Amino acid sequence: MVESRGYRGARSSDTAVGGSPWNVDPEKAAVAQGRGIFRVWSRDVRPWYFRPADQYQLTESALAAVAEWDEFEDNPLLNCMAPGMPAVMGNPYPMEFVERDGAIELRFEEFDAVRVIHLAEGATEADVSASPLGYSVGHWEGDTLLITTSRINCPYFDRVGISQSAAVEVHERFRVVENGNGLEYEMTVTDPQTLSVRFRVVFLAPIARDDRGRLQNHHHAGHQDNDVYRNKQPVLGLVPLNQFQHRGPR
Repeated sequence: MVESRGYRGARSSDTAVGGSPWNVDPEKAAVAQGRGIFRVWSRDVRPWYFRPADQYQLTESALAAVAEWDEFEDNPLLNCMAPGMPAVMGNPYPMEFVERDGAIELRFEEFDAVRVIHLAEGATEADVSASPLGYSVGHWEGDTLLITTSRINCPYFDRVGISQSAAVEVHERFRVVENGNGLEYEMTVTDPQTLSVRFRVVFLAPIARDDRGRLQNHHHAGHQDNDVYRNKQPVLGLVPLNQFQHRGPR
């Protein structure tokens, strides 16, 4: 005999287990702020690298490559291919700056990728083999870290079929703001064989790891009226070639 007792909806307890998981120990947070850029940051932004191709100004050869791209056969995501530069800087996952002798390591949670930023005076890309993450040379101008990356051989500019050439070059600008709680980031990409104008993305990364490795969201009312930071989403732009200048501190 089969007895039917009818439908029962889901039930849950009214009792919360544990404490307040999203609170950060003020003392540990202060120590982390004192480290400046050398800490873990998370980017609460939508990845720019999924934008449709028609939102860029591409060269004819790049458009032809997009038309031939097969989203199943060529898709780097389906092939578990780690992103190179500049796409690695578009993911929303945590990244950490680690100070080394004469260099900075930029470590990413996604694919355990590691970028090395060479700071030694006279560092140059000459005679350096090309790689997906390229060769990065940086220097400090006041409180701003400026980085130029070249020697990139990653086949894709984004994650959905826009190719890039060996001539691609990436300029980046990092600056800690908001009393140590935010990381201001600006990236400009130039590739005359792919982009007819330079691509630029700007965002603020105001989310840091707390002492137990969880994400902690900081709210900054001071930027509510600034398009660069509204909703913590990246501002994307196309910069005419004759108007581009790698800027230092503002």
